[in-house]
Amino acid sequence: MTQQLQDELLEVEGKIQATISLMREKWTDNDLEKARSKRDKHYGDMSTGYILERKKSAVYTTMHTHTHLALGDTLRTKIRLCQYDESLEDTLGNLSERRVDVLERILESHLTRLTQSKEIIIE
Repeated sequence: MTQQLQDELLEVEGKIQATISLMREKWTDNDLEKARSKRDKHYGDMSTGYILERKKSAVYTTMHTHTHLALGDTLRTKIRLCQYDESLEDTLGNLSERRVDVLERILESHLTRLTQSKEIIIE
């Protein structure tokens, strides 16, 4: 039972981190339209562009490729957002409640196990 609870905890905490990550992005539908417009503007544009990733050096490519990659990232974010039936804040609230519930059950399981092992030693 403890392993099931640990697995459930990992799942919930993963979902919490994913939700927080989406909340940090401050994404709007306008971002998708901007990315599409930029892609359309640079379609076939073979002038130099670059991809700058955090803590990594720039990778030089064409503006055509750069804007397609950026649009793909924006679409991925929109798809992740569409997977939530409620607001991110409501989702985070529900997940935090579920996390506390799982942690309470894990603690109860450990305390029950300790109590049982002490009873065995006393007998």
